[in-house]
Amino acid sequence: MTLINLFRMPNLLFSIHEKFARISIKKSLFAALCMIVAASAEAQVELRADFDRLRDYIGNKSNNINLWNGLNISNVNSNEGMKLDFVEYVQFMQATGGDISRDPFKNPKDFSARNDYDFSKLIRACKIALDNGMIPYIKFSVPHKFAKNTAKGGFGMNPYPPEDYGEYYDFISALCAELVKNFGKAELEKWKFCALTEFDNKSWFVAKSGNVDETKEAFFKLYDCIVDAIDKNISPKAAVGAHAMRSKDSFWDASELFEHCAKGRNFKTGEIGTRINFFAVSYYDYDVKNPSLEQLGAIIQILRTKAESLGLKGLTYGVDEGRILWGRKGVDSNNLLSRIVGDSYQAAFDARLTKEMADFNIDYFSSWGYSAGNPFASYPHVSYYVALSASKFKYARRAKLERIIKKYILSEVDALAGFDEKSCTARILAYSYRRESGAKNKIEAELKLKSKRFAGKELDVSLLSMDNSKNFFSKFNDDRKKYAFKDEDFKWSPDSVQLDSASNWKNKEQYELYKNELRPEYVKASALSPLRLKIKASPEGEIIIKHKFMGNSAVFIEAKEIADAQ
Repeated sequence: MTLINLFRMPNLLFSIHEKFARISIKKSLFAALCMIVAASAEAQVELRADFDRLRDYIGNKSNNINLWNGLNISNVNSNEGMKLDFVEYVQFMQATGGDISRDPFKNPKDFSARNDYDFSKLIRACKIALDNGMIPYIKFSVPHKFAKNTAKGGFGMNPYPPEDYGEYYDFISALCAELVKNFGKAELEKWKFCALTEFDNKSWFVAKSGNVDETKEAFFKLYDCIVDAIDKNISPKAAVGAHAMRSKDSFWDASELFEHCAKGRNFKTGEIGTRINFFAVSYYDYDVKNPSLEQLGAIIQILRTKAESLGLKGLTYGVDEGRILWGRKGVDSNNLLSRIVGDSYQAAFDARLTKEMADFNIDYFSSWGYSAGNPFASYPHVSYYVALSASKFKYARRAKLERIIKKYILSEVDALAGFDEKSCTARILAYSYRRESGAKNKIEAELKLKSKRFAGKELDVSLLSMDNSKNFFSKFNDDRKKYAFKDEDFKWSPDSVQLDSASNWKNKEQYELYKNELRPEYVKASALSPLRLKIKASPEGEIIIKHKFMGNSAVFIEAKEIADAQ
């Protein structure tokens, strides 16, 4: 529950009626708030945001989404509460092949036909993305034909480099020409192009010999071909980069790509170096109790330091895939679909990552999805509302935030604060994070928002709470007990959010029960709306918001001057 404390006086109750008389709210809400304020508990932590002390712009950290089956994308459907207007880029993974179903040829199995290109699936997918306001992000891969092998690596993809790089260069050049034909060079200069998925992951890319040095050289050759083909056929202004796994399991040090780009011999042009505009990593926790061995901020900082030491400055850094790998085991696997856990732990996890990205100037974190099924045609999980909230910092400058722990607490409580000067809106995304799914601890917090712009003015304040009490997955867990759904009734982890995925239900009768009887209630429960209030700031421009964090949770607060208030 969120509590509003509008007063900065020792005797709170003495002036309560005088203060509330200046607030235009319904009498019922007035009476409820009077009782709540009178009985409010003492704050255990304070978060003080000073919106007169601003730094750099924060940006939209939720601006990417990655699609494994992106070539089969359909029109975006937002009729159940999912509006992904904040997604600026859609990542088409393995966009140029890797298995027979996606290899872009008229006859992928005929290895004797080398240039029977068919890029129609990718062209169609890109058109749908553009029609829905999203910019394509094409991730190149190597079809079986060019490796002259049907071996299977990660997710059944071809792991081997092309045997003939001239042939691969012609292939990429032909694709670029087809893109120019359909979209024009000016449009394509807005797109992103990437060499491979996790190029340092042996399961995704490795020389046939298995030798690490040969693997590095093969990737550098591939990268040089891709960049030159884009430069020659599209434009040197089009953004190009690479995606590394960058973990303890990496086959080789991904940062060596920076050395190649800065001072290595270009295998395509014969000159020294080549260009790179962005660098992406993967970032996963194993499960809710097993964090990544490195913090995301530290990973990016090491990479940025290495790149800048070589003169590669101004690169964009982001996360192309990630979040949480595993939950409880289903009958076949413990993998989490879309790599998100149903519990509101995910809301706290995502909000915490948003702040960390702001701390270390990380540009984005791409998501597998935020919904109970298809990323574009289902109902939202609480993590969707965190992403939506985070996106609203796009034009905000970061505000000074001070955290004061007044009593011992079992969770990490912190926040990101920013001010949008154009709309004169103050924003805070705060969270309570504890490495425990299903955490039920409660923390009393006091959030103080201050700006001289607001001095003595009436403000429109909205508060959106994201916790298990506002999470459809909590209702699903209750129904699991009611209808005796067992862990082994699901193929992947039963902690997965994607209830709409029929392929994850082992018991088809249970799936029909979900679809026909339970689902409508979950759709209703998934719709979150902010509490809206009118609050008058103090003469110093401060308002105080009391909020009770319920377990792992997040809250998003916006405050702005009422337009017609004088």
